[in-house]
Amino acid sequence: MKPLLSLIPFYALAFLTVFPAISQAQVHGDPAKTVTIFVGGFNPDGAATTGPFGVDYQDSLMDVMADMMGATSMADSGWQTASDLITIAEYYGDLAPAYYTAQDHSDLAAVTAQFGGGVPVYALIQAKFIKHVLERSGAEHVNLLGASFGGLVSRYMVCNDVEGLVSSGRIIRWETYEGANNGTWLANNGFAQWLFDTFAAPTIDTDHMLYSWVETYIEAPHNRMQSPLYGDLLVGHTSSVDDSANSAWLTTMLSLGGGWQVNDGVLTEADGVFVGASQAAKWRDRMPTRTWQPVDHYGLADYTGLRPVMVAQLTGKRRYTVKVVGVKMHHFDEGGGLFNPQMPAEVALDLRVWSPEAYRLWGISDALSDRSTNNFASPLFDVYGRNVWVDVDITMFDEMILEGETSLNIEIGAHEYDFEEHYEVWELFGSNDHLGTVSGNLPIMDGRVTVPGADFDLRLEMRIQEYPFERTIWLDGGEKVATRELPLSGQEQIIQVDFGPSFAGKAFRIFGGMSGLQPGHDLGNGVVLPVHQDAYSNYLANTLNTSLHQNFEGHLDVRGRATAVLNAGGPPLDPRAKDKDLVYAVAAFDGAGVPLAGSDAVVVEVR
Repeated sequence: MKPLLSLIPFYALAFLTVFPAISQAQVHGDPAKTVTIFVGGFNPDGAATTGPFGVDYQDSLMDVMADMMGATSMADSGWQTASDLITIAEYYGDLAPAYYTAQDHSDLAAVTAQFGGGVPVYALIQAKFIKHVLERSGAEHVNLLGASFGGLVSRYMVCNDVEGLVSSGRIIRWETYEGANNGTWLANNGFAQWLFDTFAAPTIDTDHMLYSWVETYIEAPHNRMQSPLYGDLLVGHTSSVDDSANSAWLTTMLSLGGGWQVNDGVLTEADGVFVGASQAAKWRDRMPTRTWQPVDHYGLADYTGLRPVMVAQLTGKRRYTVKVVGVKMHHFDEGGGLFNPQMPAEVALDLRVWSPEAYRLWGISDALSDRSTNNFASPLFDVYGRNVWVDVDITMFDEMILEGETSLNIEIGAHEYDFEEHYEVWELFGSNDHLGTVSGNLPIMDGRVTVPGADFDLRLEMRIQEYPFERTIWLDGGEKVATRELPLSGQEQIIQVDFGPSFAGKAFRIFGGMSGLQPGHDLGNGVVLPVHQDAYSNYLANTLNTSLHQNFEGHLDVRGRATAVLNAGGPPLDPRAKDKDLVYAVAAFDGAGVPLAGSDAVVVEVR
């Protein structure tokens, strides 16, 4: 594979500079103290199933994922009290587990009476199961995963804050795979629903897959993130895009229903992907992560390319986004025919990504993401001339990456279409043409690059975003950064503190200095903050909780978090602060004032 960087001038690269910090921080969202709970899919006969619910059962994929992550599955001894367990429980059934209290029975009866069963009942069963796993294991956090119909069940759980698991900070990641998060196209198609009711047992589950039901009992519109509860979660979605399942029956139904959509033979891509979000619903100002897998609805669990994606989703701290933002075609055959010589060329790209680290660790050579023309999951765009840049905005990869990942292998191919019903291109002349391929190794980096090729040139835009999955102090603005500039002319700087729900109600205090990170401030009890004590440290201590250092001392909320403001109101700063680098770190204390934990450091540059 030809190295991409060998094709790119060095000056074209833009890199992220991170301020080095000495950290005594303990991990918030530590995989060793985070249980992973899968919510399974639809069973046509599930609503009438008898037997126990809310009890762990062993699953082969859970075993594989636990081995890859170094976590615990039911195949391991001591799994019941493991704080890093990966597990799954059935939500269908009529026999409550032994851990249910009288209140649990009462809660379940009330929800069943209100809705008659279905999604709200399953969500409550899953939430009580999660609480049980947390209690028996001592784990602090939960990765919530929804597969297929489990995407809708888990979305209900999140948006309605069932059992307070989101508002208390227990659930920290929500990932869905082939999720019916928004309802399902099939449930909303009258003919398809008639066929199901005629040839299968009618079930309340399909009623709850109606878009109208989602908008009434979860949020409206059905395909947007609106609830601010999402704003505390890392959210991600994976779609399978091979429509061959069930002999491509869904594709036939879509075509009969008025328009083909990308699908996996059971669900449309649109069933599991949000088209927009309120600002409050975006965690770190971003939409959910996205990957595409080249399998049908029944093949995803066995597709090995998904597994390193899942490991990164469950343990990773770095999000890496790669977009194609420009294309320049050197040649294509688009005569336009006798009657329309100005007709543009319709072009789509194959976009594939592999992980060198996944191959090194596990020998996995399947693509992490495959958004290609094979399944028409890659969007079409128009090209009006050769050797002219066309601006596009096409996501190639947008996902968490493995801890040791330093680069990704990529392949981008181009196709020009004259006749293709999936893309709704119907030209009388010409043919579909492959326009070449560019491949290589792309370093994990920030910035833009121009990639020259024999058949076409590309502009790629890359972004690294680090998420605060540790007990930390960080500067607001969408990304976890170590430095930010504060103008001498005046401005507020928001400082976030996050120690996690196990520190709820504990006292905290932000310490500062302007002489660097070393030798640090030893608070005792093994807590050393990376802040050198100096005259500014003393000044800060005497002005805690004033407008200059607002909420620099107090108590953490129920999620173990707090928000402080440097220079509240934004008046001009003292001229003596010019060109100073202000270093801040935070410590948490028990009721007797004994330090319990400290954070890493952030720097505010006064300029």
